[in-house]
Amino acid sequence: MTRGVLAAEWVKLRSIRTMYLTLPAACAAAFAFAVIPFGSDPDRSAMSAAKLADYDAVRYCYSGGFLVAVLTMGVLGALVITSEYSTGLIRTTFAAVPRRRTVLAAKTLVTGGLALVTGEILAFAIFLSGQSILSGKRLSVGLGEPHVLRAVLGAGFFLSVTALIGLALGTIIRHGPGAIAAVLGLYFVTNLITPALGDGANTFARWTPVQILQGLTTTRGGRPTWPSPAMAFAECGIYLVVLLGIAAIVISHRDT
Repeated sequence: MTRGVLAAEWVKLRSIRTMYLTLPAACAAAFAFAVIPFGSDPDRSAMSAAKLADYDAVRYCYSGGFLVAVLTMGVLGALVITSEYSTGLIRTTFAAVPRRRTVLAAKTLVTGGLALVTGEILAFAIFLSGQSILSGKRLSVGLGEPHVLRAVLGAGFFLSVTALIGLALGTIIRHGPGAIAAVLGLYFVTNLITPALGDGANTFARWTPVQILQGLTTTRGGRPTWPSPAMAFAECGIYLVVLLGIAAIVISHRDT
């Protein structure tokens, strides 16, 4: 892969107009919805021993409002390639770079890199702001405490994984609305159908993306529906290998 291919993909990524409005707005909304609820948390002295034992000041940062950023990253990843299919620019791209897997690899590096940087900045901003509010309630934790830094880094990493899953689904489906629907289904509909699976519900839930996020960001032990942190990182890798692998096969065997 040459620098020229990477540079071209970076230029095309920056040309997606929705990124300049949607991404900052989504990050701002995720920040607000994640941090503001901490203001209503009770003081430590008002909490029972059982509630204190279950209170995870890190994981709570990345539930609720943080999912706005998750959805946005998935949509952005899908648009990275479906926008080219919708405009016909993909033909020009393949004419300039006949090795289609090289194109996909370049898109993966550029999209994943941008999402990782953005994700880590957002993850640390939410964590630090949330803990500053909780410090007055004697509920805050520091980055140096056990598992905390891993959880914060895991939240940012998850946003990058989500963007690449969106890219893979966009490559496979090629149509923007269909790819976005697939992202929504994978991330949110799977959580809705989990309770209907009976005895297999917990096993299935541990492989759904939202529960993987819980596993990545927990610092106080897991629940039956959460994978362990190590398993959550492994599952992210499996998702990427499988979906990007399918995308690489598909992109090489189509006419366009």
